[in-house]
Amino acid sequence: MTTAPQTNLEKLLARLIDRKPMRSEATLQADVRQLLLDGGLNLDENDLSVDLEVQVGDGRRIDIEVGYTAIETKKDLRSAAVLKDAVAQLGGYVRTRTEQVGQRYVGILTDGVDWRAYSLSGDALVMADRFEANQRTEPAQLLR
Repeated sequence: MTTAPQTNLEKLLARLIDRKPMRSEATLQADVRQLLLDGGLNLDENDLSVDLEVQVGDGRRIDIEVGYTAIETKKDLRSAAVLKDAVAQLGGYVRTRTEQVGQRYVGILTDGVDWRAYSLSGDALVMADRFEANQRTEPAQLLR
């Protein structure tokens, strides 16, 4: 019995969930960006800004910004210290952008496996949803 060849999205997902120590955050950022552009969300580079390393002010940069969403990528979120720092960093981005645009702004934190969605409740950043990707994950599950 032969298996069907992997689609580009399946190959992309396989790279996203591979936490190889040698993978750089820049590679992860590029793969998340590509998932957004190729994932059937009808996003086009010209229709909607899917930008890498967007300036927030005071020298900080959002890894990926799509509409009113900041996406922060980390190589591996399994360390409690890395996760804590990343949530604080994302919270700063979401608060700043909320003030700058004058409307609701949300954040996503990911290492390609662990996907966490956040929003502000008052001044606190709270997790709204979480998804763990694995080898059986279909690309559409990440894009729901």
